[in-house]
Parts: sequence; C-alpha cells; structure tokens
Amino acid sequence: MTLKHSERRGSEPRAEELALLVEAVVPMFLHDLEASKKKLFEGSMNGPTPDVPIQDIFSLYRRTRTILEMFEAFCPE
Repeated sequence: MTLKHSERRGSEPRAEELALLVEAVVPMFLHDLEASKKKLFEGSMNGPTPDVPIQDIFSLYRRTRTILEMFEAFCPE
C-alpha cells in the first residue's frame, strides 16, 4: 500500500508508512543540501543584492533542523 493509495481511501497514513517515507527521503534531501552548500553560500555573499538572501539561509537551517528531528523520531537507529 502506498501513501497515495491510503489517501484515496480517505484514511490517514500510518506511522509505519511515514517512517518509511522519512527514512527514504531525508537522506536524499541532506545529500542534495550538502551538494548545494557551496553554491548557496556563494549566492548569499555576492554584493549588496545577493542571489540568495541571508534570511533564506537561516530559514533553510531552521527547517532542516526540524526535518532532522523528524528523522530522529521516526528512525532512531
């Protein structure tokens, strides 16, 4: 059963399904974030009007912390 299938039935996804999703997606997200780190940093430092506003970097950091907390809760191993 996929999350999409459980949504069609009108029921909430089960904790096991969410754990599988978090376990699969979070490492990929962290890998992509690591790969983008240099570009994000450089984009936030270029001149008076940066390509990436520093507020966005801090927001990304806070949201990543939340995602990591979810990962630790669902995948304690």
